[in-house]
Amino acid sequence: MESFITRSLSSADKIKFHMHLLQVTISCGFSLSWINNPEVIELFKFLNLQIKLPDRKTLSNEILDEAVKEFDIKMLEKLVIDRVGITLFFDGWTNVCEQELMGTV
Repeated sequence: MESFITRSLSSADKIKFHMHLLQVTISCGFSLSWINNPEVIELFKFLNLQIKLPDRKTLSNEILDEAVKEFDIKMLEKLVIDRVGITLFFDGWTNVCEQELMGTV
């Protein structure tokens, strides 16, 4: 692996990378703390020394909040375009930190 050239991420690439990390976290059912695991950090350092992983708080606050905002915007755009209409199902719960969470189907 020493013969590979690494590069730092552009601003657009960094946003995309953070969204991929969030998608991996959700789709694999990982706890948000997986990102702080020393083995994970070493793996990403091995792959590219230029990549800096966000910590758990950044992943759960800033990145997740931005993803939810983008999802809400896309959902509203589709609702406006759809002339037939759709049915939404919402489910709410609280996590161990007593934060309210909402899911949609």
